[in-house]
Amino acid sequence: NKDSLDMLNNRNEGKAYFFDLGAAIMSLTILLTTANNPDVMMPAYSDNRFYAIFFILFLAVGMYFFMNVLLAVIYNEFKGSFTKTMQSSFIRRRCGIRAAFEVLLGVSYQPSSSETPSCIEVSLVRDILKDIHFSRKLRYMPKLEEYLTNLNTNVINAKQFQELFDIVFSDSIKKRIPCREFHHPLLLKVQSILLHNYFQYFGDFICVLNALVVTVELATSIEVTFSGDKLSILNFCFISYFAIEQVLMIYFIGAKRYFSHKTVWFDSVITWALVLVEITFISLYGGPIPYMTKEEIVIRSNDLKFLSVYNLLRITNMLIIVRILRIIPSIKPLSVVARAMVDLAKNLKSFAGIVIVIYYVFALIGMMIFQDKSPKPTLVNATLNTYRITNPNITCGYEQLDYYANNFDDFAASLVVLWDVMVVNNWYIFLNAYSTSMKNRYTQFYFVLWWLTSVVICINLFVALVIEAFITQWDQHQEIVNEMKHKKRKYAQNEETSRHFRVHEWFRATYKEPTEKEILQEIYSHKYLRRYTLLNSRDFQDE
Repeated sequence: NKDSLDMLNNRNEGKAYFFDLGAAIMSLTILLTTANNPDVMMPAYSDNRFYAIFFILFLAVGMYFFMNVLLAVIYNEFKGSFTKTMQSSFIRRRCGIRAAFEVLLGVSYQPSSSETPSCIEVSLVRDILKDIHFSRKLRYMPKLEEYLTNLNTNVINAKQFQELFDIVFSDSIKKRIPCREFHHPLLLKVQSILLHNYFQYFGDFICVLNALVVTVELATSIEVTFSGDKLSILNFCFISYFAIEQVLMIYFIGAKRYFSHKTVWFDSVITWALVLVEITFISLYGGPIPYMTKEEIVIRSNDLKFLSVYNLLRITNMLIIVRILRIIPSIKPLSVVARAMVDLAKNLKSFAGIVIVIYYVFALIGMMIFQDKSPKPTLVNATLNTYRITNPNITCGYEQLDYYANNFDDFAASLVVLWDVMVVNNWYIFLNAYSTSMKNRYTQFYFVLWWLTSVVICINLFVALVIEAFITQWDQHQEIVNEMKHKKRKYAQNEETSRHFRVHEWFRATYKEPTEKEILQEIYSHKYLRRYTLLNSRDFQDE
């Protein structure tokens, strides 16, 4: 910063952005986000091309090296802290299950017995499972019951008790409803074709082809507003195929079996929405075979407004473009990315809560500092053009861009300003505008602090979460690929394996399994658990 000030001080090219040390610091801080690039460089660059070397080196070192190193540091610190937290959670889970076993052992202990028991009865465990309630009980109860049955004994020890409840945290295998049965050879052949993966790939190809046709037609046709044109005919053909495909799949596979695949719900909703819109279009305007002249169609279209030809075609085209998302499960890398984003949204409630609190706090602080002090046009209710005419000397900034709606006059507007600054595009305009309106350049520290908190910390932390989530999902995907090599085709499979994404599993390979002694010591340290268990301090003495 001092070098830039010395280089540009006392020269015209430095008066705009580097007129003192504070201005130089702010200009280079903003340049680090590229928001004012190349604006901040142009006065000096226009005077001498060699001045560009300074700005290029600053961005190369600051943005491409320092900021990426900062991301790596944040990621590494996050990973270390998160691993410790999850390790502690893992140990607490182990201690909790073992404590439950020890309590049951103490409850079932008979004082008249000569030996301290080491097992509990399976019937007692079954009674406990019936009484307790947890979110995954219905999904995992059959597997829990199967495990207890396979023990072939009436008692269960501590290790088996732990393995029993580990099932709750494993992948669930769901039995599918059987496919519809046919006995006629022709119907069996049709069912076999529909169950084949190649039929699904063909449907994906038709979906992409339909989207490409719509794109080309809209790009080459200036006016597509009448029934009977090429686009309406092509849409009718494609939608007819989609409807026939759905009917065949539902009939030959069975409705319950077909809709047990979660991925088909989106496709089905879009398809039948297209069919509904197409039926409406045909009933009102004739569709591919119009029964009215163009003049009559225009008159009816103008009268119906919402159900005009243009609106119906626009809705149809949008649904067709959206329907292309059905190919995501068929493209494995895209499927992994989509699944990672969905699972992140489900599991990052705590992170989202922290971000909301940060927004809330900064919005309140912004309102306390800047409320009713935001820049305003000199004329009441003046439009942007009127203000430009009355102020011909304004420079590019808050006034010229008409940023007056971005203010801290209320809570909602404050949130929008914070979002705009977090995006960092043109955020220097807010710094300049509010430092001018407040007549105090130190108000810029509020926006810089928000940038450091939201972008440098929160966004980088979110990037770290995305990276870790994608790596975990990719590893799980590779396991599924290896398991599926010898399995049947998608719609012919009688079982569905659901891999439940949990943040606890991100660094599962690095977790250290606690020893039995450590677990028992932790349980014994709890004064209330000591009262209901048979543990003795001698159990933890070193041999």
